[in-house]
Amino acid sequence: MLESLEYKVDPTTDILLMHMILFKLDTNSRTWFERTLSTDVIPKLDELLQFLATRARSITSSTTKRNVQRKVTLVASNTQSQCPSCNGDHTLSRCDTFLKLSVQGRSDFVKTKNVCFNCLTQFHSVKTCKSKFRCKKCKKPHHSLLHIENVRAKGRDRALQMC
Repeated sequence: MLESLEYKVDPTTDILLMHMILFKLDTNSRTWFERTLSTDVIPKLDELLQFLATRARSITSSTTKRNVQRKVTLVASNTQSQCPSCNGDHTLSRCDTFLKLSVQGRSDFVKTKNVCFNCLTQFHSVKTCKSKFRCKKCKKPHHSLLHIENVRAKGRDRALQMC
């Protein structure tokens, strides 16, 4: 670039430009550049510029791949609204057929249809569920529609209240 502006470029200029460019680089890029060097040779400005061009292509490529993968994931998760109980266009938690079942019936349905006990969506388990929601009654990792009251504990609480 300097030569095209008719400036005299000598080895000292290369060294100064390299120092300024390396100073401006993030530590990750600087480390990768230093790994490409052999220890006994002073790098040339052309080597640094070639490395930066390759690094820029690499970063651009990986960013594009990441954005495409993210969009595909979002589209896939948004299209997963078909009810596993009646095949309607709603979630399982809003399905009249599912809601009419007893708690035990809902629990059995969830087990047989590979539905998460926590968020009531298909194809993952409660162990891998990313939902932060928990049962509203006991705060354990299952959906409130699947909460089963502990009968013994309930009886014990009533007996204590009568005393």
